[in-house]
Amino acid sequence: MGIMSLIMLIGAIIISGFFSSGLATFKLENDGALFDLYFRVGAIVGHLTHIQAHEIYINKVIEYYSLLWNYREGVYDVTFMSELPQSVVEDMFYDICREMFHKAPLFRGLDENFLRCVSKIVHVVIYNPNMIICSTGDYAMNMFYLLQGEVHVKSKLDRRMNGGILRAGCIIGEMNLFFSYPYTTTLETRTCCQLLQIEKFELFELLKKHEQILKLLRKRVDRRFVKVQNDYEIVGKEPICWVQQRVNPSLSNKSDIELDFPVVMRSGKGFNRIIYQDVLDDTEDVIIIDMPCIDKSYEKKHTQVFKTCVIPPILNTTETWVKWWNTLVLLISVYSAIMAPYCHHFVSNNELMKFLCDIDSFIEFLFCFVYMCDIVVEICYSCPVTGLYYKFKDGLSIRLSEVTFWIDVISAIPFAAFDWANIQEIKRIVNIVRCLRLWKVGRYFEYLDNIHPDSLFLFRLIRAIFSIVYGTHLASCYLYSFACSIKPGRTTVNCERVSWLRSFTEGKTGFSADARHDVLGITEGYWISFYFACATVTTTGFGDFSPQTRTEMIFLAASQLLSFCITGYYTALLTSALSCIVRPKLVFQQKLIGVRQFLTHKGLAEPLQKRIIEHYYLQDQLWSGVSLPDKVSHYMYDTPEYLHEDAIYQEVELHFDGVPIFTKLDPKILVNITKLMRRYLIPPGAIFVRKGEVRRQMYVIGRGSVAFFSDKDDIIPTKILDETGHFGLRDLLFGEPSHHDIKTMSYCLLYEVELRDLFEAMRSDIDLLAHVEVEKQKLQHGIDAMILEYSLNSKNLPNDDAKEIPSFIYFPKYPRDIMKHCTYQEYEEVFDTMKRPKIFRCFLMRMAIHPAGTFARFWISFMSLVAAMIVGSFVAETFGGRRTLDFRIISVIMDVFTWIDIYLKLHWAYYTDSNMLISHPVQTSIRYMFKGEFLLDVLISIPFELMIPLVTGTSFFGYSQCASWYSKFRWTRFSQIIRIPAVIKIFHSVFKFRNILLLVSYASISLFICTIVASIAESVACPPGTAIWSEGDENKLPFCREGTYIRQKPNLKLDTSNQRWVLGIYYVSQVMFSVGCGDMTTLSVVEMRLLIAVSLFGFGIVRCILADITAAEVDIDEVRQKYLESIIRINFTMTKEQVPTKVRKSVLRHMYHTWDMSKGLQPRQLFRDLHPALEADLFRDLVGDDLKRVPIFQGFRENILRTICQYMNTVFFRKGERITRYGNMEREMYIIVQGQVWIADRYLLWTHTLSDGESFGEVSIVYKQRRIYNAIASTDVELFVLSVEDFETVLQRYPAVLDELKLKLTDDTLDIFQKTQQQISVNEMETISSHIKTCLESLWKWTR
Repeated sequence: MGIMSLIMLIGAIIISGFFSSGLATFKLENDGALFDLYFRVGAIVGHLTHIQAHEIYINKVIEYYSLLWNYREGVYDVTFMSELPQSVVEDMFYDICREMFHKAPLFRGLDENFLRCVSKIVHVVIYNPNMIICSTGDYAMNMFYLLQGEVHVKSKLDRRMNGGILRAGCIIGEMNLFFSYPYTTTLETRTCCQLLQIEKFELFELLKKHEQILKLLRKRVDRRFVKVQNDYEIVGKEPICWVQQRVNPSLSNKSDIELDFPVVMRSGKGFNRIIYQDVLDDTEDVIIIDMPCIDKSYEKKHTQVFKTCVIPPILNTTETWVKWWNTLVLLISVYSAIMAPYCHHFVSNNELMKFLCDIDSFIEFLFCFVYMCDIVVEICYSCPVTGLYYKFKDGLSIRLSEVTFWIDVISAIPFAAFDWANIQEIKRIVNIVRCLRLWKVGRYFEYLDNIHPDSLFLFRLIRAIFSIVYGTHLASCYLYSFACSIKPGRTTVNCERVSWLRSFTEGKTGFSADARHDVLGITEGYWISFYFACATVTTTGFGDFSPQTRTEMIFLAASQLLSFCITGYYTALLTSALSCIVRPKLVFQQKLIGVRQFLTHKGLAEPLQKRIIEHYYLQDQLWSGVSLPDKVSHYMYDTPEYLHEDAIYQEVELHFDGVPIFTKLDPKILVNITKLMRRYLIPPGAIFVRKGEVRRQMYVIGRGSVAFFSDKDDIIPTKILDETGHFGLRDLLFGEPSHHDIKTMSYCLLYEVELRDLFEAMRSDIDLLAHVEVEKQKLQHGIDAMILEYSLNSKNLPNDDAKEIPSFIYFPKYPRDIMKHCTYQEYEEVFDTMKRPKIFRCFLMRMAIHPAGTFARFWISFMSLVAAMIVGSFVAETFGGRRTLDFRIISVIMDVFTWIDIYLKLHWAYYTDSNMLISHPVQTSIRYMFKGEFLLDVLISIPFELMIPLVTGTSFFGYSQCASWYSKFRWTRFSQIIRIPAVIKIFHSVFKFRNILLLVSYASISLFICTIVASIAESVACPPGTAIWSEGDENKLPFCREGTYIRQKPNLKLDTSNQRWVLGIYYVSQVMFSVGCGDMTTLSVVEMRLLIAVSLFGFGIVRCILADITAAEVDIDEVRQKYLESIIRINFTMTKEQVPTKVRKSVLRHMYHTWDMSKGLQPRQLFRDLHPALEADLFRDLVGDDLKRVPIFQGFRENILRTICQYMNTVFFRKGERITRYGNMEREMYIIVQGQVWIADRYLLWTHTLSDGESFGEVSIVYKQRRIYNAIASTDVELFVLSVEDFETVLQRYPAVLDELKLKLTDDTLDIFQKTQQQISVNEMETISSHIKTCLESLWKWTR
């Protein structure tokens, strides 16, 4: 028994763990992409609202992203498969374009190699509904091929009307590519459209390399236009909207007009008849145009996209009646799936249920008719196309390949009309088929998941509960059929003598006959079956019922196995949903923990570490928690140009208007500059630019203000710049140093424009660039003198002021006091504008609570505990009759805390939509009172129960008369329950010890829930007594009835409330947490229903807790996880390629050593994310001294060294590892930070030892020469490495660096250390020669 128990325990843990974790990982990939997109869209909407974008534009952006997810699952650019071999990518693009090349006369029959080249310049674009593709009169510069969707063709006679509709597979603007003729009509998308686009400029750039094909294409275009002109002359009427080939031989008026591609035109009315005549008036009817392939082997299924889209078109339709129809069918399917098995297996005494079962046969015919209609609706709305013919044709092609279509067909068959369908086995099969229609419920929940990602967890929880409840219902129906069968006439049942239903009576001694009749009768058979099925499905297993036959054992074993899989599946779904909710914060915290590890490992100064951490917090706040890809500086990076460029221009137009070089600038150039510039959120009091500093950057103030100080000791600024101001323009253009210390006065949003970004964006404006260069030459001498003067008179010291987030924001009390957030005058100005400021002055404190401070987090967590105690107290008082004096005093104390909370909320600072902190007490209190929850908080905090002592004789603590009303009035505080989950949110934001805090909080919440449920269960067993309580009845408890669960433990004393509380917790917890001891269960109907509710509720709660703990149990160090994954991949690759074991072990040891020394992070990662002022301070503390003492970099300016450092990586080698090899083309330069390196010749003979501050490999990156020595680590060594690619990037920014390096190297063969060693050898030889000469002279003198 012990061995079997151990096997079951281990098996359950392993199988459940692997099953749930695997499913959770799989679902998280898809859910994470959806939630990341939704989270970013929310940030985009907030950003667009802040820059006052038009509501129509905002709606178009939201619509675009919803379509991007629906049709592409969030993938914008099809080049995401760039990691594939180039040949595979070319085949993929060519296959996409094959149908277009076949249909277009311009490209048909051309050489395949040329067409493959054309496919490389084809762009796949997506258009929202109701967007203009081309307009009448615009010159044609693009050719389009409609891959998906439909396009409206505006009428030529009346542009307000739609004259036609182009279906998927039509070509637009093919011939106009060569002559750029104006478009003759306007095209507007009817639905979401994906098109292949070929730009004229790119096509002609390609044709320059294929002159013969260019000539051929020109001939084809000429012939085409001549043919069209002849066709017009033959018809002789105008306007002719479409020229259609005559395909009907019965027509008498025939003109020999033959097209080289087929066009099928159908009427938009009725059943879409084919039109055989030319359309001369396009206002009478909308014409549907289709272009099929001549050769069917090239034809693609344009409806396939609607089959694979995330949201089925029938649920995403704009037709209101279709939405109501779907709701009706969904309700009918649920009703049928519930009632069909119930009416087949049970006889109910309930009049309503009996009536519904009696009319079930009639309802079945009605439902079958509805199902038939639903099949037609599903077919017609599976494709968002126009025309009844195409709706049915395209919809049927999609539905025929789906299993659910055949389920609908079978369920629509009226089996009740056939005599053979009355057989019990056939009825069971029919009921199962009717139950399978619940696939519509699953589809609808998937639909809700995708359109409401913010409620993802809620919908999945509802889905899980629905599945468990329905599964229990279905299992209970079949369980009862094993024990009892319905007799003819449906009035009585016949129960088996050996069945699970009798197992309860056999296991209980002294079981009464009335109870036996209750069990075996028809009155409560469903609830008993549901109770047993619930205990089985939720794996509670009380043991009061057990299977007695082989059939029952098989069924219960299958049910348990199925419920195990369903439980694992929904646990995975909930885990994935909760992981998505915490995902944005988790990604940021994972990045932050890596930064902290790196800073701690490098031993940087504590103030500098705090400033860097604060910077990351501010940048995360600036981007609203959105994690953008590398080298991306805007939210809408995956939108078409017509969307994101409008947003970018609207954001910076006002700010850049005051900059001289940007005034009246071409919007396209301004947008290009904005795409390249960086944005920083700088805290108040930070010295952003120091006097004499040169950055070649300019800054524009987006929000906030900065002050200019002539000297670092000045208190009063020379000038202050506010929003839209700019500084550093002369530094940007001419390299002129700053003449002031520039310090932020508040939280500032700064836009940074670098010189290289400016030149890249304005390279087309040659005149402006030439003028800047001329002016720079004129000012160069003066600028050099300024730089020299500032370098001699000033010393650039790091800014070590740490800006930790304060718990409270204090305001100046006296005029001379100056605070960081405002001055005394700024604080008083708010009161001066008010009519009666004395009220606010006396009532409000001179401080505010920072919403992200430590106190704010503590207070929110504390009030969650208070809310739990308040709710638990009045529930226990109402249901458990607990009215002791200490209980009352605690309740009063908790009420006092709610009033303190209201007062503190008046001082609660808040962030605006533009992420600006508002902290003035008057502003915070006004916002809380008029826009917050002030009124609700006051209403739920008013002690209405204290009015009872004033009206009646009840005491202050609620004794004597109307005592029960005292408890009922306290239920006004029930809304306090919404405060409890706040502590979970706070703990999720804590990165260190998060799992421990969550475990403690969930244990407390579980105890709180069990207390609530135990009080309710106690009221069932021990109903509250009279409402009149005397002063001496504080400890009086209600009397417990016989035969209830609480009487199943006769040996326990239940005289005090604590004893009853412990027993209630024991009774409830075994049900809620699926322990199922079964020692306190009874067949009381009320208790059974309570246990069913508690079991299902507990099942959902436990799954939520497990899901959240699992979501939180993610590797807190993402960097380490990625590094370990790279080690595993490298080891797998080396093993597969049969690399020698010695080499493989050496590589792995090297990688593990690198992790121990660097934690997987590089300094360049930090430099890339910091603003320039912080970057300079980090440079000085981290690598400044190491670089300055390197001989080859001595004399370089600090900004050059800082730039070089941005491109350096840190590498580590263990003692004895080879760093470089003789004769290799290793184009890297190394700088020794710590340790020693041996230099050896080609035969590994030692020649020299290099130590800290020395470098080697300069010739390899400057002259790209081979190694002429071996470098071996003589100790554990840390090195900076600069690759030739990164070195060339530095040279693009500072070309003069190459000349300085060549000047120091003098030739292309020896590194600096070799020249030094060579010089030392020469000096030593000269010294030895001098000594020999001296000795010889002395010897000569002595001999003489």
